Amino acid sequence: MSTKEKASPGATGKHTQNSLNGASNVSADIFVADHPRKKRQIDKDVPIEIVPILAGGCVVGHLCPTERPPKRKLKYKPGSHRRREIEKVFKHLFPIEEGVVPTRAEARAFAIVIADHATQAEAFGWISKNLALELPPDEVLAIVTNARMRSWKADELAKFLAVTKEIRDQLQLRTIGATDFNKRQRIADRKRKARLRMRAVRARQQAGKSRPISVAESKPWELENISRASWYRRRAARIAADETTSVRNTNKENRAHKISLIAAILEALADGVRSVPELNQATGFPCTTIRPILSRLKAVGIVDQPRHGLWQSSKPAAGGPLAAAPDRNTVSKYRIEGDEA
Repeated sequence: MSTKEKASPGATGKHTQNSLNGASNVSADIFVADHPRKKRQIDKDVPIEIVPILAGGCVVGHLCPTERPPKRKLKYKPGSHRRREIEKVFKHLFPIEEGVVPTRAEARAFAIVIADHATQAEAFGWISKNLALELPPDEVLAIVTNARMRSWKADELAKFLAVTKEIRDQLQLRTIGATDFNKRQRIADRKRKARLRMRAVRARQQAGKSRPISVAESKPWELENISRASWYRRRAARIAADETTSVRNTNKENRAHKISLIAAILEALADGVRSVPELNQATGFPCTTIRPILSRLKAVGIVDQPRHGLWQSSKPAAGGPLAAAPDRNTVSKYRIEGDEA
């Protein structure tokens, strides 16, 4: 075994030492070695208390009292949530420590609601625990056995239990509405709170960051001694003039580029190049650019296509291939897309 490699806890005898000492502080290296399923990295300078688990004189595992087990994510159950909130409303309206007891009508209302939102066993248990003195057993039996086992609407339940907006906000209820705050108002209130929450989040994110000074803050119209509306009108006119100049310059550049393409293609055709791949090699322009230009030149009579895939310059009665340059009227017929009129 090399000096750089660490011996296992069993080879070094540290299991035996831990079992003799009971609870001991060991280094983080041994903790990780003894717990291979541990995913997080532990600081080596911090000792960790581990209690060995013995079985027949052998160490079968270790226990770390300071480590909390991971919390289990329970599945959300709206029925259980509704029952907890009903019980919360009951305890708020009728606190036992203050000696407030419900009337028979109020007790019957809560019994009916609980019976509709719980099983028969849960309903009997809750009623016997909270409403045993207010309701006789035969009435409780009739309520539970005749329960419709349905989930009430939020506003319907709030009206049946007389839950107001003040009680709803105080108890932070979510599945029960309010008699004086309907569903439409609750939706609007949730959206308003969401806007305020997101505004606060954006404010925290933008805190400490510099931002450019806006026009409304700098007020450049005061420096020019003109009105605010006049300054905005002049700025709009300047922006429109700049955009028009930019478009004209772009059109001129595109026209010059396309004229250079046509001249290069005509020169290559005059040199004896006939196919599109050869034109590609001669001019360096892609085939997707050469083909539409040849089609437009053929339409105005500058080039011909005697055979499929082969091109040549038109040959008039006098002059060579380059003498087939279009006159002024022919150029007027040939329009390049994007050119000026």
